[in-house]
Amino acid sequence: EQAARSQLPQLIGRSLTEPAHFLRALHQEFFTELTQRFIHELQRSCPHLQESELRLRLFLSVSTMLGSSIETVRLENMLGGKFASGKSDTLVTELTAFIVAGFEHP
Repeated sequence: EQAARSQLPQLIGRSLTEPAHFLRALHQEFFTELTQRFIHELQRSCPHLQESELRLRLFLSVSTMLGSSIETVRLENMLGGKFASGKSDTLVTELTAFIVAGFEHP
């Protein structure tokens, strides 16, 4: 698990520099089915939202999670050094609350 965590920032960085056609093909091959599963479950949990809203909010959620994962240095600076990179449980708790609130709001 630790090895996967250390490779995540590299994978995210690479996804920002690869050509769009490569990323589109990668997403279609590996994430289309997973995305559809998430949308199905979100429709059950958030019947007040249209599918297009769920898809956008899922995209924003994933983007927020990825950004938070690679921006811990900036987070430490913004919090005046009161966040330790090793305290991922705090980050996960706050991030979860933030994302859940985004799906609850109409």
